[in-house]
Amino acid sequence: MVSHFTSHHSHQFIFITLATIFILTSSSSAATETHPPRPFKKIYAFGDSFTDTGNTKSVTGPTGFGHVSNPPYGITFFHHPTDRYSDGRLVIDFVAETLSLPYLPPYRKIRGKVSSSTFGVNFAVAGATATNHAFFVKNNLTLDITPESIQTQLHWFNKYLESQGCKNASASDCKEAFDDALFWVGEIGVNDYAYAVGSSIPDDTIRKLGIASFTGVLQASIEWFPKLSKIIISKVEIFFRLNEANMLHRTAKVASIKVFQTWKMALLKALLRQQDFEYVSCTSIFTLLEKGAKYVVVQGLPLSGCLPLAMSLAAEDDRDGIGCVKSVNNQSYIHNAVLQAKLQELRKQFPNAVITYADYWNAYRTVMKSPSQYGFKELYSCCCGKGEPYNFDVFTTCGMANVSACANPSKYINWDGVHLTEAMYKENATIVKELYSCCCGKGEPYNFDVFTTCGMANVSACANPSKYINWDGVHLTEAMYKVVTKMFLNGTFSHPPFSYLLDRKIKQG
Repeated sequence: MVSHFTSHHSHQFIFITLATIFILTSSSSAATETHPPRPFKKIYAFGDSFTDTGNTKSVTGPTGFGHVSNPPYGITFFHHPTDRYSDGRLVIDFVAETLSLPYLPPYRKIRGKVSSSTFGVNFAVAGATATNHAFFVKNNLTLDITPESIQTQLHWFNKYLESQGCKNASASDCKEAFDDALFWVGEIGVNDYAYAVGSSIPDDTIRKLGIASFTGVLQASIEWFPKLSKIIISKVEIFFRLNEANMLHRTAKVASIKVFQTWKMALLKALLRQQDFEYVSCTSIFTLLEKGAKYVVVQGLPLSGCLPLAMSLAAEDDRDGIGCVKSVNNQSYIHNAVLQAKLQELRKQFPNAVITYADYWNAYRTVMKSPSQYGFKELYSCCCGKGEPYNFDVFTTCGMANVSACANPSKYINWDGVHLTEAMYKENATIVKELYSCCCGKGEPYNFDVFTTCGMANVSACANPSKYINWDGVHLTEAMYKVVTKMFLNGTFSHPPFSYLLDRKIKQG
């Protein structure tokens, strides 16, 4: 069983209690309604599909992600697809609500429309990597992947700054853009491992790329590569790419279903070999701090071994005390331990900035250990999907014509097998009915089949996603996202507490 991780670098702070509306609000209404004074005037968000609010649809990227624009995505809150990988809102949406700000527009949809970005911008894009896309092209890893990386997002951010009148990004030019802004850095980097799986790149070569990344390269340039000590898969967007028929012809790795079954087990073994690595977004965080960011929140990895995809691939005897894949959860644990150590180094380099770590791993684990306390009953299966045993199939994903969602996503944690339901982010969600299945999916015993995923024509969603943790086998439900967000913001699973960050902001004006 994975031990409970405690940061040895966190400090205890005594601070004046802030107005609880900033921390404990559970309003489900849009943030455009009457609101109290805002501690921040805007939010800038970065990350991948767990944070993306629409950039994926706006870019020239993988067709495998196209189903996010199909029903039943978005059924819980927006009642229509919004290009979010969930049944409703994401963590970043609940953060905006808590801070009395509107939902962040995706950068690619507001370029040139300055008025549309008054309260911030979301630069996150599904499938994004930490390594520059050119690296994958150079090494023949040009499958149907998103060409955008964290460098792309930083480039978009620089272009945005220019549109705001701070072309040189100096402290004086960009004071307004930075002083009253919260920078929310979602997880990013794990897709790099997924895209490298099955390649001929030696471990030593990949390892050397990382050794230089956090020392000389970190302070000399923003052109960098992550440390990939092992070729792994710790995130499952790659499986959404595999549902494209042309993929079966473009790679010799997947020539038939039989070959695919052998190949996917090789992917799992590669995942479980991972030992230790540097957190790949630290360089981007350094870049933001160097530009003038003062208030930064960085999310760690979630309990990846509890996603239906990991559950489907792992051996049945590879389980921890909460029934999830022990080896995968251990990998996420190590990742987050290294991340926190690196963040502590950045705190020393930038003492005037507040860098808060959002402990996704332990927040998720807390929900899994006591699901009924947070309104969940379905822990493992997808709400939206199709197939056995977790209502998840990699070739039939949520959003496809033959894939339907569960009747009640609020009872699920997982939405589509990779992402979560909106209910996962709600601590006060309705009583959950299903514990282990996806809301949107198909199959036994977890309403999940890697070949029949949420979004396909023959896959439906659960009736009440709020009772599920899993949405589509990879992502979570809105309800799960809301629960986790509240854990981040009330200080229980953030180091230093988010309240401390707000207190510093209010005192500094």
